[in-house]
Order: sequence, then C-alpha cells, then structure tokens
Amino acid sequence: MRARTIQAGCELMQLAAGHIDVLAGRLGAIGVRRVALAGGLSSSVAPWLSRETKRHLVPAAADALAGALWLARAEARSAALMN
Repeated sequence: MRARTIQAGCELMQLAAGHIDVLAGRLGAIGVRRVALAGGLSSSVAPWLSRETKRHLVPAAADALAGALWLARAEARSAALMN
C-alpha cells in the first residue's frame, strides 16, 4: 500500500511539473524570461521541473495576498481613468 501511495505521489508531481513546464514554455515563447512559482507546493514541485523551466525560475517578489492587492489597485486605477 505504501509503495502505491509513493508511486501515485510521484506521478502527481510529474504531472504537475509537466503542466508548469508547458506553461513556462508558452510564456517564454512570448518573451517572458522570469517565472516565479507561488503557493504551498511550489518548493516541492520545483525539483520536478525541466532544466529549461528551472533556468527561468526566480524567487517570488511577494506572497499571493500582496499580488492580489496589487492587481485590485491596478484595476481600480484603470477604472478611475475610464470615468
């Protein structure tokens, strides 16, 4: 049972890393050169990423709450300019 659990966990991490690799590749194709991972599993999934994706990884500038606040403020400023 434990071996199957470990195998399932490894498969899940490979799948998640594969999705991140695809997304990072698409971002790279449009000129994005720096990618930051966010969330509680970011440090756990990082070792599973491709070398190419790892080359573009940078530490997150802030946490998710700070990012959400930044986006909300930017949207409020944009809405204010339209009025």
